[in-house]
Amino acid sequence: MTDAEMARLRRLIAEPTLDTYDDDALTAIVESFPLDDAAGNKPSAAAWTPTYDWHRAAASVWDEKAAFEATSYDFSQGTAGNATYKRSQLFTHAKAMARYFRSRAPMKSTELVIDRDDEEALKSKWGGYPSLLIDPDPTHGGLFEGEFIEAEGDF
Repeated sequence: MTDAEMARLRRLIAEPTLDTYDDDALTAIVESFPLDDAAGNKPSAAAWTPTYDWHRAAASVWDEKAAFEATSYDFSQGTAGNATYKRSQLFTHAKAMARYFRSRAPMKSTELVIDRDDEEALKSKWGGYPSLLIDPDPTHGGLFEGEFIEAEGDF
């Protein structure tokens, strides 16, 4: 990660110093969110220059900050001072920032594939499907389309 990228990430997470997160810790967080190519595939290692999802990395840091502040409390200082301190606002703010950055991250999708062995296990365990799909459509590779029907006693 370049110095400019590190500086940008530190601005996104409001951590300008090394006090809480050193460069190695932030690099590890960023590298845990690699981006795929435009088609959603991981390019071959030889032709791939690593790119990362900076927004998911920032959201992860803000989630950590929220977890740290989860036990924060609010308190008031007597009637003479009439001061109220709301440390819980730190938690609320950190969660809001995590949501913000997660919403800016690129969308991800995946293909759902039915494992026929698992399908048979479900049938035997539940005496049928927990949620039945109607109208099987063999033109879609054996996948089903239709409505979910929740049968009584399936759960």
